[in-house]
Amino acid sequence: MRRTSGLLAVLAAALLTLPTGPPATAAETPAPTAVAALPDEPDDDFVEQCQNDPESNSEQGRVWDRTTWCQHTTSYGEIIVNGQTSRADITYTALAYADQADRKVRIFFQVDDFDTNYGVINSFTDMRISVGCQALCDVSGNDDSDKDNMLLTWRDFTGFVSWDITSQDDGVGAERIARHRWNFSGQLVTSYGQATVPGVGLDHHIRCDSAGTVPGYGGWTAKACINDDVLPYITYSKSGPAAGVAQHIETALNRPADTYPNRGTPKTIPGKYTGNPDDPGLHRIAVGSPEYVANRAEQRRIRDRSVPYNGPDDLPVKPPADVQADEFPFASTREGLGARDAQGNLLGNGSVAWVDSAQNIAGGNQLKDFYKRDRILMGDHDEFYVNIVP
Repeated sequence: MRRTSGLLAVLAAALLTLPTGPPATAAETPAPTAVAALPDEPDDDFVEQCQNDPESNSEQGRVWDRTTWCQHTTSYGEIIVNGQTSRADITYTALAYADQADRKVRIFFQVDDFDTNYGVINSFTDMRISVGCQALCDVSGNDDSDKDNMLLTWRDFTGFVSWDITSQDDGVGAERIARHRWNFSGQLVTSYGQATVPGVGLDHHIRCDSAGTVPGYGGWTAKACINDDVLPYITYSKSGPAAGVAQHIETALNRPADTYPNRGTPKTIPGKYTGNPDDPGLHRIAVGSPEYVANRAEQRRIRDRSVPYNGPDDLPVKPPADVQADEFPFASTREGLGARDAQGNLLGNGSVAWVDSAQNIAGGNQLKDFYKRDRILMGDHDEFYVNIVP
C-alpha cells in the first residue's frame, strides 16, 4: 500500500503514561541492596521487586534508598487515520542506578510487552527511545542502534538497553553540588512512515556531588550521585537492635509534652516523617562544629541535672542499669538541644531519655550509616526525617 499525499489525515499523540492506583506507603517494601559499582545489567531481584511494586506503576516511578529508581508501567502511542485510531499500549520496566563512586547515573529500559489494535501501528512499527538531561550533564547511549527497534524486536529480542548520564565536576559550594533533570522521550514510526509526535516523559531529578573531598565527610567516596525525587528518612524499628532509641524518638515526635526536660511543657519537636515536604525536618551539621558542641553541652547539662534542669519535671537521676542519655533531635543536626532562636534563646524543642547502652550505640551507628548511604549533605542541602516502625 502506497501513501498518497493528502489522502490520509494523520493526527499524532505523544507517549503518555496510563493512570494507576494509589502508591504504596512508606516502609511497606524493603529497599534493594545498594550496589558499589554501576552494573552492566540490572539485578534480577531488583527487577522483580520493581515489577511487583504498586508505587513503581506510576508516572514518577519510585526512588528506593536514593541509590536506585525504578518504574514499571504502561504508556501508549496512537495515530488517527481517516477517523480511525491505531494504538499501541507498551508495558516497560525502567531503572536508574546512581554511582556511589563517581558523578554518574546509569539508566536501563526494557519493553516487557505491547498490545496493538492492528491498524497502521502493529508489531512491525518502529519505536525510538532516547534520554535527555539538562543542566551541566551529558548523556551517552542515544546513538546506539539498540535504541531504535520494531516493537516485536524490543519485546522478544532486545532485553535491557542502557544510557549513562555524567555530571560535570562543578557546582555549588565546597561539595560542588549539581542538580540535574533527565527524562525519556519516545516516538513510534509505522512502516508507512506515519509517526507520533515525539513524547517527552516526566522529569526525574538527580543530584551529584564531590563531598568526599571536603573535611567532615570522613569515609565517603570522593564523588557520587543520588536519585533526588524523594524525601530522605531514616527508619528505626521498635523491635530492632536500636529499639530503645526508636521508642524514645516515637515519644518525642508524637507526645513531646511527655518528654524530659520540662516534662508537661508543650514542645514542637521536628523530624517526623509524614511524606509531606512542608513538614519541618532535620538538617545535618558537622561533628565538632559550634552548633554540635552546643548540642552536646546541653545534653550533658540535662543528663547531669545541672541548673536549670534539676526540677521534678526534668530527667530523673540515672538508674543503676547500663544506660546512656539518648537525645533527640540528634546532636549532629541543627535542630539539636542547643538550637536557639534569632534572639539567642534556647528553643527547648528536644528530649533526653535513658536508653540501654547497646541500643543507643546501635542507634548512633545506624544514623552514621544512613548519612553515608543516602549521601546526606550538611547545611541546607538535605532535609531529612525519622520514620518509626513496629
